[in-house]
Amino acid sequence: CCTRNNNNSCCSVTNHAYVVEPTTAAPRCCYTDDDDNSSTTSSTELFLHSVAEHRIRCSEIVFKSGYMGPQNRLGIGGYGEVFKASWLGTPVAVKRLFDHRGCDSTIDFAHEVSLLSRLRHPHVVLWMGVIVEPSELSIVMEYMDRGSLSSVVHRRTPDGKTFANTLTVAMKMSWVHDIVEGMAYLHGRGIVHRDLTSNNVLLNKKGQAKITDFGL
Repeated sequence: CCTRNNNNSCCSVTNHAYVVEPTTAAPRCCYTDDDDNSSTTSSTELFLHSVAEHRIRCSEIVFKSGYMGPQNRLGIGGYGEVFKASWLGTPVAVKRLFDHRGCDSTIDFAHEVSLLSRLRHPHVVLWMGVIVEPSELSIVMEYMDRGSLSSVVHRRTPDGKTFANTLTVAMKMSWVHDIVEGMAYLHGRGIVHRDLTSNNVLLNKKGQAKITDFGL
């Protein structure tokens, strides 16, 4: 389905998140197909070992059209694309990274796996696992039916008004409450988002807000 051609603590910085945590970070390695280089192969093995317990087989991911295509795409950004799929009968979002061959992107990916696997909160998008293939590094996450808060509030009603004009105080306060709860949870674990925008807040079918994209 994924065939598309010194001390006790440290501070780690990813694209969007600043994290303070114990020095148990994932191995710093490159992920590549060059098996002729023994040091690279060793690094690849270390990386695969670091994410082994979180791996999801590519064959377990099912797309409605049978493959990753525009009809399944939920969004696209500088880091990669997000697609809607199904995993073991459960709707999921698959975040496929564009460029994972370099050391920096692989380090960030391994770090995000280490970070996200420990997070469980009603207002943080649920992380489910990773797909690791020679041509594929993807993160499998909870599917949020209504999309981003930004897309919802800017959506137009049949009479041409934006949905933002129809929001009640109760709806706004509910989202604020959800976001504050999620951020408090992250801060309690030493994670500072650094890119909290309405694009990085997703809504489920019940209208509950959940925070996402504080790693890659």
